Amino acid sequence: MYWYVSCNNYNMRKIAISIQKGGSGKTTTVYNLAAELAAAGKRVIALDLDAQSTLTSYANVPSKNNMAAIFNGSHTIRDIITTTGSSFDLAPGSIDLTVSELTLTARIGRENVLKKALQSIDTLYDIAIIDTPPALGLLTINSLAAADYVLSTLQPQAADVWSLQLFLQTIAQVKEEINPGLKFAGVILTFYDSRLKLHQQAISEISAAGIPIIGTIARSVRIAEAAGEHKALRDYDVRNPQNEGYKRIANEVLLWH
Repeated sequence: MYWYVSCNNYNMRKIAISIQKGGSGKTTTVYNLAAELAAAGKRVIALDLDAQSTLTSYANVPSKNNMAAIFNGSHTIRDIITTTGSSFDLAPGSIDLTVSELTLTARIGRENVLKKALQSIDTLYDIAIIDTPPALGLLTINSLAAADYVLSTLQPQAADVWSLQLFLQTIAQVKEEINPGLKFAGVILTFYDSRLKLHQQAISEISAAGIPIIGTIARSVRIAEAAGEHKALRDYDVRNPQNEGYKRIANEVLLWH
């Protein structure tokens, strides 16, 4: 059974949204979850650790000073923080993170660079949400080493379920060797269609494995349109039923201590 337990007292909860596969709706989830948590009155920062920097493009913010500067030591994380139009802050990403992935291999304490960087903003925010690369590398390991919780997004289909099974092995290894306090909180199902037998079967397999399903987000063209307008869904189409899905996930996150 995978679930979270209460952790020690600290200021900023750090949540990595991660899975070793692309196309799972990870970045869209990060942006909309951050917006919902900010709307609930929390001080939220999102961190873009993906070299594709899709989250940064989504937010439509400059990326000149970005997370790559944290890993090469040229800036502190406070230097690069910018505000988005959805009431949460962002530490941008850029293609320069591909270089960071390479240079970290020769650095002592390479797994904990992000963890140490986040200590300087621990009292400034209630929640940090980390958008990780869709592959297992040192940037993803840094995210897991720094996080209190990890959530996985996946489409309810066989390929994603297999990726989740592999990723759970990675989480177990990180927990054992690097971050004993890391808690796997569960999964968010994206592009979900309750009418599809394939999706129903995937939910059954996930539930049978004792993995919590934190929420489901149905396929919606309005979500994609909102991203194109650099807005959270709640700001683009307040009546869209998927807003309730994101809100329920945010409410679940607010219960974590």
